[in-house]
Amino acid sequence: MKTSTINSENSLWQKSQLSEIVVLLGLSVTVPFLIHLFPIWGALPLGAYLLPMFYAPLLAALFCRIHVGVVVCLFGPWLNMQLTGQPESTFAILLTAQLLVFYVLLKGLTFRGRSQRQWYFGPLSFLATKGLIMVLLLIFPTFLTRISPFEFFLNSTIYAFPGLVIISLIGWLAILTYPSESSAS
Repeated sequence: MKTSTINSENSLWQKSQLSEIVVLLGLSVTVPFLIHLFPIWGALPLGAYLLPMFYAPLLAALFCRIHVGVVVCLFGPWLNMQLTGQPESTFAILLTAQLLVFYVLLKGLTFRGRSQRQWYFGPLSFLATKGLIMVLLLIFPTFLTRISPFEFFLNSTIYAFPGLVIISLIGWLAILTYPSESSAS
């Protein structure tokens, strides 16, 4: 009797991938917190250059089931805001939308499994996300009052170059560390 209860609980834990959710949410809070400890560099906070909020969704898209990434994208910015005060609530809405679009695009590119993963999928998804968000901001301009959607797109992609390099490196290292099923045999 007791064994079946333990097995069913273990199965529920495994199916929901709660450990992955906890680890990736922890990553989505810890890395931005550590990056924001450094002084502001230039016109924007360091996170705008290094893109730390995108690391956990990237890893979730490469290695986890869909619901794990969705949870990380939905709750990461809000946990960050509650624990660190960053980002502001208006930007947290925009960041949540960006993370979800980034994740869905990246998950779509890697849908066929690990054998289809490429290091450039992360930066490609980020750039496509910025383009889609710009279109959404043209339709619903209430989230940006300081700059136009075109300026937002241009500035956020130019400033994000160091972060795109980091996302590329994370993707490359992840693929190198966990090769595809076909090359593992």
